[in-house]
Amino acid sequence: MKKRINFFSIGVVWGTPAFLFLIALFLCGVIAGGFTGLMDGAQGSVTRLADYMVAGAGAEAVSSGAQALGALCGTLVWLALCLLAGALTPYSLFLAAVVAARGFMLSFTVAASVGGLGMRGVWLSLATAGLPALVTVPCMLTVASAAFLAASE
Repeated sequence: MKKRINFFSIGVVWGTPAFLFLIALFLCGVIAGGFTGLMDGAQGSVTRLADYMVAGAGAEAVSSGAQALGALCGTLVWLALCLLAGALTPYSLFLAAVVAARGFMLSFTVAASVGGLGMRGVWLSLATAGLPALVTVPCMLTVASAAFLAASE
């Protein structure tokens, strides 16, 4: 008999080898993104990007509702990618790629900001990537593990 995975069986998902496998891949993405971001931040491209964003900030005003909708879509895309990757045939390969890419993107953002902007980059990366990641990364890992387990049965 197949084990059914639902919203209330989160504890079952967290103790599986699939969850540990996905955490290891997430950490591999974090390490790769950290090194790449530090190298990119040392070259000064982040300061050029920050200057470009400050110069263009007054050109086009975006409402806070549109910003909130964009942030929500950016968060839900990773969860939808996990579900889609679990539905594809080589599910372990695609789920691994999605989780590692998320770790890479988060770490690259933080490392490039810190490398290019110094202490100002710490606060910028904490506000833009750090606080939302406290909620979204465990959710993404749980969804990816559930998709991994559902696809393997």
